[in-house]
Amino acid sequence: MRIIVFGDSIAGGSWDSRGGWAARLNVELLTRSVQTKGAEMFQFMNLSIGGNNSTNILSRFVTETDARYSSRWPSVLIFAYGINDHRHRNDKVDTSLVNFKSNTKKIIELAKEYTDKILFVGSPPLAKDELRNFLGYDFNDQRIKKYDEVLRESVETGGVKYVGLRDKFEKVGVNKLISFDDLHPNDAGHQLIYEIVDKEIQEYLK
Repeated sequence: MRIIVFGDSIAGGSWDSRGGWAARLNVELLTRSVQTKGAEMFQFMNLSIGGNNSTNILSRFVTETDARYSSRWPSVLIFAYGINDHRHRNDKVDTSLVNFKSNTKKIIELAKEYTDKILFVGSPPLAKDELRNFLGYDFNDQRIKKYDEVLRESVETGGVKYVGLRDKFEKVGVNKLISFDDLHPNDAGHQLIYEIVDKEIQEYLK
């Protein structure tokens, strides 16, 4: 199985001393490949880029997937974006809700041309429900929540899998899982996301 991840800085592993939830998943799958002596073989490719939003991912998806696709390898496509779509700078949003929904619909349509194993990972909440500034952009948890709900609705309408993070983070305690910038998950947060995503990957292996 070949697993390809498209996402932002959270999927890229920012502020995790072990490289992020995707890196943890990669180690787990490589370990399984070794332990089964190749009976189960995995290739893992994390194509996440810090700062990416749905527009960025849509623009590069086909080119980057074509370069890595092989009919010999059943593929899983994982998408993890949304936080950067809602961010504001000078009162201008990166991606309107209308365009966010349209981008997601197009990404789903394109992804289905490669595989039926498609997973969208929702956005985690902020540590504090207030305006946060990071690298000149404003982030707000209520806006993140709104975009995440549109993502869930779009993904479920598209007939593919969505897994949310907000309720799971809130159950543990958001402040325990978010780093010093109140935006990116810390080590514990990335570990939780890894466990959530890994569980979904195991379902694809049955």
